[in-house]
This record gives sequence, structure tokens and C-alpha cells, in this order.
Amino acid sequence: MSSTTPPSSALHPLYLLEHYLDSQRQQEDDAATAPAINVAKAAQDFQDEILRVADFLYGSTLDGALALLDNPTCITKVVSIPSQRSLYTVRGQDGNSYLCLLPDSATVASVSAASSPIFYCSCRSFLEKSRNNSHDGAACLCKHLLALELLLALQVKGSVVLKTASDDEFGSLILNRMGSR
Repeated sequence: MSSTTPPSSALHPLYLLEHYLDSQRQQEDDAATAPAINVAKAAQDFQDEILRVADFLYGSTLDGALALLDNPTCITKVVSIPSQRSLYTVRGQDGNSYLCLLPDSATVASVSAASSPIFYCSCRSFLEKSRNNSHDGAACLCKHLLALELLLALQVKGSVVLKTASDDEFGSLILNRMGSR
């Protein structure tokens, strides 16, 4: 038997979650073309499975992420006009707002083994997890980023406040958040 190198997705829980969510999205797309037997039950099973995987990979961080998702006004998506860049601000349980950046799904899908997608949160937990990470710069998820990942994967309705900003305002928002660390 020859030994095979595990895929890069096996090296870090973030990549495991991303790989799992991508495979689930593919299965969901395949199921959408099949005859609908019990769509509501299938959707609930899909959500339950995602939560079980996230609990296995992230443990207690999941509890904090779900608490954030329970608050309908704590997540704001800011989209710049006309460039269409976006970022999120997540108001934590302590009342502070944190700047969060997620790669778009196309970026994650095209990531090679030599590079990693950019995840960022301005909270102290993300900073500490990133410092202590032994996977050569692979991203770590704090509860704010995990909440955003779950929000998008579970398609939680009514949990995001959408704001638009000019490109200049968008840049100022980033600079002000980064400077306030």
C-alpha cells in the first residue's frame, strides 16, 4: 500500500468546514433537480448536520456563534458602491463591534494548497488564535467568523442588516476599525 498525503483541507478545521459546506451545497444543488419528496425535512436535516459538524470542529466556539445568530441586529453587511466590495461588522456580547472579512465562495473554491483564503476579525480571540496557530498561517475562526459562516451556510433569514457606502466611506470604515485595535 502506498501512503497518500491528506488533502490540504484535512490540515485545519476551517478547511474541513469549508470542504464539508461545499460538498453539502453540491448535494443540495443535485437534490434541487430531483423530485421534491419532503423539502422541509431535507432542509432541516441539512441544517442539523452542519451544526453537528461545526460542533465537532469548533466545540464551545459554536455556542458563542449561535448566541450571535440569535440576535437579529448584531450583524451588519456593508457593501461599497460601485466596487461591490463587502465586509461585515459583528456586535459582540460585550457591545463592541468587530470588523470581519470573509473570502467569497469563488475565492475559497480556487485556493491551492500553497495559499489560504483570507479570514479576518478584529477581536482579541481571533488575534490570539492566529498567533497560536501552528498551521503555517492558516486562518482560525473566532465566534464572530463562525457565526458568519453559519449564517451563510444555513441561510438564516433576517439576521443581517444591509448598509451601503461609497468606496471612500468603505475605506474609511476599514481604516478606522483597524486603527482602533
